[in-house]
Amino acid sequence: MIPTGDIAVGYDLAALQSALHTRILGRNVHYMDTAASTNSTAIALAEADSLDGTIVVAEVQTAGRGRRGRLWHSPHGRHIYCSIIFRIADERSAWITWIPLVSALAAAEAIFDTARLPVLLKWPNDLLVSDRKIGGILCEKVGRQGRSVVVIGIGLNINCDETDFPSDLGNLATSIKMEHGQTVNRTTVLAALLNRLEIRLDRVRSEGVSETLAAYSARSATIGERVQVVLGEGEPVEGLAESIGPDGCLRVRLQTDPSANGDSTLIEVRSADVNSVRKVITTS
Repeated sequence: MIPTGDIAVGYDLAALQSALHTRILGRNVHYMDTAASTNSTAIALAEADSLDGTIVVAEVQTAGRGRRGRLWHSPHGRHIYCSIIFRIADERSAWITWIPLVSALAAAEAIFDTARLPVLLKWPNDLLVSDRKIGGILCEKVGRQGRSVVVIGIGLNINCDETDFPSDLGNLATSIKMEHGQTVNRTTVLAALLNRLEIRLDRVRSEGVSETLAAYSARSATIGERVQVVLGEGEPVEGLAESIGPDGCLRVRLQTDPSANGDSTLIEVRSADVNSVRKVITTS
């Protein structure tokens, strides 16, 4: 049963605390009606030594950011705009590179928990339903006196209609409401997100990446697809997305050069725009 609610009503912070099963995530909430971006606010709080697990939640972002500096569409009171301060004791830990993917996986699981929507993951951290974007992750690292902080920014499209999106996003984005035709209680979704995220972060930190890699790969919309990879300012290359590597990279088998006697090259992509060749999805 999908939890419904009035989109004009803000978060119920008391209900949020009651629904949490976390030790740290969401136990300290910095709630704002308006923020330039929740990530920017969380970074400032992290630099001021705010508590581990503090979350910043806003009803609207006036300058929401996606990956590679893209703007994030942020209408008032309709979606989840949340950033989490996550402190890391040892920045040399191998699992740290998995934080963006773990966050996307946790968000996908939370949407399924609360709305029973099958969510796929476009590497590294976009969430897709019906081949349209329903959410995304932006992780930013902040140094602080020998200890690192990762700010995990999560945007989920919850309660808008197709006409609420800008015209250039109309065929590329969706929301839980659009998929079900009814509004959704954002407090319930946010609680599920924080519960799932803490479980996922604890697991990858204590048990290694094997189970997380399998769970992420099972939801992947990228593995097995022929993709176009844009590396920096260079020319795009095309190949088959074969697998996720042990550090969360995407392994792509480049197209075989007919003059190379059947040889092919496997590259490991860690930071790039990666889009399906059959349908290029412009992300924000």
